[in-house]
Amino acid sequence: MDIVKFWEPADFNNARWMGVVFLSRGDDSPPVIGLYFGNIASGRKVFEGIIKHVGNIDENERIRLSIVEGEIEGQGPGYSVVIGPAPEMAMEDKSGERYVILLRRIRRMMTPPSGKSAMLEMFKENFKKHNEYFLIPVGGTIGEMKPHFDLAIKKHVIHFRQSSELVDVSDPDHGVLKKDLMKREPPASNSNYN
Repeated sequence: MDIVKFWEPADFNNARWMGVVFLSRGDDSPPVIGLYFGNIASGRKVFEGIIKHVGNIDENERIRLSIVEGEIEGQGPGYSVVIGPAPEMAMEDKSGERYVILLRRIRRMMTPPSGKSAMLEMFKENFKKHNEYFLIPVGGTIGEMKPHFDLAIKKHVIHFRQSSELVDVSDPDHGVLKKDLMKREPPASNSNYN
């Protein structure tokens, strides 16, 4: 059985992915989405691993990033972020039938009761304008976050989905519907909306 991964699972576990950060440089630059890590040294290792496999420009969209909005049973209002290898990565070997595991990570982000995030909406508008974005690691504290632009990965595809679309268990984003997901990984904070 093959495992397709862009990072070492121990590095991602040690990095303590706590949330996402949407950044805008204020000029006419593409938007930025940051994975906020509690342990940035390990978070940097995660991004170094990704860059080793795809480079600083993900030309072939080998990393799949999805943002799934909408209600999820047993979860508060929010959206879920899914990152991992694109399903097409399992199709590279043409030698015959394969069993493949694609290592992905999921993080549920809490929003106000309306279920809408102003920062996410701004990111969507900026992405629509530029048709590209940067994915970066972010460290620091909630009050003083530090983006690590030196490990930026330029991307042109992001999947904006609704939870109601995820009816097929083979859908690469179906994992956000698992009821026990948040029991294993609680959100960084229920009072900080993103």
